[in-house]
Amino acid sequence: WIGNITAFEPKISREVNGEDVLEFTCLEPVEKKYRLLFRNKRGWQEYIIADYVKKKDRHGVFYDVVAENSFYETLGDPVQEVRVNNGTATTALEQVLEQSRWTTGIIEDFGLGTVEITDSNVKEAVQGHILNAWQCEFQTRIEVTGNYISGRYVALLQPIRQDTGKRFVYNKDMWEIEKEVGSEDVVTALFGYGKGED
Repeated sequence: WIGNITAFEPKISREVNGEDVLEFTCLEPVEKKYRLLFRNKRGWQEYIIADYVKKKDRHGVFYDVVAENSFYETLGDPVQEVRVNNGTATTALEQVLEQSRWTTGIIEDFGLGTVEITDSNVKEAVQGHILNAWQCEFQTRIEVTGNYISGRYVALLQPIRQDTGKRFVYNKDMWEIEKEVGSEDVVTALFGYGKGED
């Protein structure tokens, strides 16, 4: 526990089964990989600082911060092989999360499905393979006891939104597009694979 941060102009960009990024400005000094916990109407939320810019003007020093949902940490958790043939989403999710500090939360009934995941990571295995195989939506939930995180859960839910197929066209449906490219993540461990059999 380092302390409290006062966030100015916080903005969460959340996409169904995709990006979940928090941006804000603060006066307190921060560092990359700091974990941020706050509570909103969805319950406890945990984000990890991915990037920040330290700025100074006539009023003093401040920080523009970009943080990602803490599930992004599972990009570093390898999934070497998971095969579920005509099984449940629960079975697949339990196997994928086995090597991470996350566990299964609420999982609704999606029937039986088949998925084959090799040489992947937990985030890609969940948000790519499992969500596609069982056509579901994904949510994370954090449980806090006192000043400590006592649980991190992944839920698989029935889709509540509908894909209408609508395309947004510049100058017709939108007036501005912004693309921001952050600094690359630092990789400190690699898995080497040689030629092998399926």
